[in-house]
Amino acid sequence: MLCIISFFIFAVLGIFSAKYREYAKESFKCIAYKITLRPCESSFDEKIKTALVSKILPKYPKIAKILFKHFELFAWIFTITFIVTGAYTVYGIYNLFVFGTCDPQHPENCPFSANEACIINETSKIKSFKIFSGPICTENGKPIIRMFSTSFCPHCTWAGPAFDKIAKEYVDKGLIVAYHWDLDTKDNLLTLTKEGDIPNSEIEIYKKFNPEYTVPTYIFGCRYYRIGNAFERENNLTAEEEEFRAVIEEVLKEK
Repeated sequence: MLCIISFFIFAVLGIFSAKYREYAKESFKCIAYKITLRPCESSFDEKIKTALVSKILPKYPKIAKILFKHFELFAWIFTITFIVTGAYTVYGIYNLFVFGTCDPQHPENCPFSANEACIINETSKIKSFKIFSGPICTENGKPIIRMFSTSFCPHCTWAGPAFDKIAKEYVDKGLIVAYHWDLDTKDNLLTLTKEGDIPNSEIEIYKKFNPEYTVPTYIFGCRYYRIGNAFERENNLTAEEEEFRAVIEEVLKEK
């Protein structure tokens, strides 16, 4: 049944190279016989079988023997897996265009969304933050700005002061609530108090936007987020500050 998968693969490759068109024709002929429950007169499956087994045989003779003996079973398993995977891919694309996410019930689980793929604004100063579709998270009516870092992360210590500077500026104006959580000391670096513990609700937000648990992670108003630094390679802290400020201003407009 590998002829089914092979047909789609070689049909696409045949667009670019004539040598694959013959393979596509041969695999299609084999499919036609399979559909009508006739034995496949083409040796196409045998060619694939021989090619695969010959590749495996020198290093893994036992596996090659099993594959050769039960090739038809493995072909069926591979074909069914291919079809199911294709169906889920189509379903994911459908959800992406209809709902703006590949998982309407749990959009945070999707590695990308329609909104993230869009340019925020051609004239916007926001260049590196992604958009998350959802309400602005607030505390006492003020949007919450977060940074998650560790004391031993050089990228965090590079950008941390810039984040703290901009965050404190807006906190002092009474416009936002800000947290800079150090994950290893469990301290909010924006306060003089040593918290010694990070609320579970804050950890859940961190995990929601960054399932890989990497740092630094920035989450502005639960609407814009970024993992890593955008301008560290150029050692441009001014650009980082400008981006932080631009995102905060955008969050304040949307809240």
